[in-house]
Amino acid sequence: MTLVSIALALDEASQLKLPSFGELIIKSIIAVVIVSLVIVFFFWYIRGFLRRVGGSELIKVIDRVYLDTRRFLCVVKVGERYFLLGVGEGGINFIAELEKVASTEGEEVAFKSSFRKQLEKLLGKRD
Repeated sequence: MTLVSIALALDEASQLKLPSFGELIIKSIIAVVIVSLVIVFFFWYIRGFLRRVGGSELIKVIDRVYLDTRRFLCVVKVGERYFLLGVGEGGINFIAELEKVASTEGEEVAFKSSFRKQLEKLLGKRD
């Protein structure tokens, strides 16, 4: 009986329809697309979550200029005031409060574009 049951099992297995090569390729492509979409959604969600956790409406870092690998200057906006801070191994140091720069239309110019001018003006006062 054992031989007969093995023969029947082999006969049934040979009658199973295996998927074609094209079907396997299509299923693989669909699986890759689904996995890619899950990964993109995950990173999009994490990015949005980190912005909500770390972001602030009141305090923003406008620009950073690295002096070397461990020290940099940064312009920080707190409310409507701008501050130049020095950051290094010893901590964070207040350097100066920066004045707003107005364009000809009376709008505030982004400090990112005028940071170098503000820094030169500040350093010029110290000499």
